[in-house]
Amino acid sequence: MLRKIINRIIKYTRKNKIEVFFLFLILVLGFILRVYNINSLLGFYYDQGRDALKIWDLWHKADIFLVGPTTGIAGILRGPYYYYLISPFYLISGGNPVWASVFLSFTTIVATYFMYFLGNKINGKATGFVAAIISALSFNVVMARRWLSNRTPILLLSVLLCW
Repeated sequence: MLRKIINRIIKYTRKNKIEVFFLFLILVLGFILRVYNINSLLGFYYDQGRDALKIWDLWHKADIFLVGPTTGIAGILRGPYYYYLISPFYLISGGNPVWASVFLSFTTIVATYFMYFLGNKINGKATGFVAAIISALSFNVVMARRWLSNRTPILLLSVLLCW
């Protein structure tokens, strides 16, 4: 199965070298914009500290939880998916939130990759490239992804649900 997928990717890359090159360039540039100097520009406020403490309790006190962070509406909570998604990166980095943020930035680049193929499937290569460029290089999207937030994985999930 994996061999079939790799062979399809190799065939597609050989057939569409220029397209793959430009898509790769867009993805790399988008990733660089998201992670460049992130150790000093990362927004780390009350919510991020609360999340870090919750993950610390998960790893060091084995505090398994089924409820996630609060929303802006009193009494309504999110699921714990976000905590479990970034907890391995807190463990690997020894509690440093930068690595969790880099991982979340990577998920937005993966979303950009799928966004290209979704746009390509809907209306052609031009639409795919425009969608990828907007997703990868838009100032607002890049700055939103520099903030360690539980809304960051939504871009990838929404693109996959549209797929």
